[in-house]
Amino acid sequence: MTRVKFFLLAIVGSFLGALARIFFAIELSSFHEEIVIGIGWFSISTFFVNFLGPFFIGLISKFDKSSAPTIYAFFHRGFLRGFTTFSAVGLELHYLLEARKIDKAGLYLLFTAIGGIMSLRLGSCLFSLFRSN
Repeated sequence: MTRVKFFLLAIVGSFLGALARIFFAIELSSFHEEIVIGIGWFSISTFFVNFLGPFFIGLISKFDKSSAPTIYAFFHRGFLRGFTTFSAVGLELHYLLEARKIDKAGLYLLFTAIGGIMSLRLGSCLFSLFRSN
């Protein structure tokens, strides 16, 4: 695959991943409102995509990228990276710290980081499990 084709697939994938993230944010907004009203600091849509994205990155990362370069470029380098929202996590942490909610900021960072890593590992392990069968 040429660099140009790889680059274009990643751009289109990123664009569609960002649209999917916006869709999830809109669809989860009613649930999100309940969470925000209930405890005052939690963004369920950001939290959700930061678990779902790494899970699928874990699955895709086990593909042999030389045998499926189009899938790798579009999904791994494009869609899933456009879908995940680490910048939104940073902004939410900023707001929590500005509000002097240090304990909640720490928990949010801890759950997001560990949860994302666990989700990625789960995807990776599931791919390996199904591939060996």
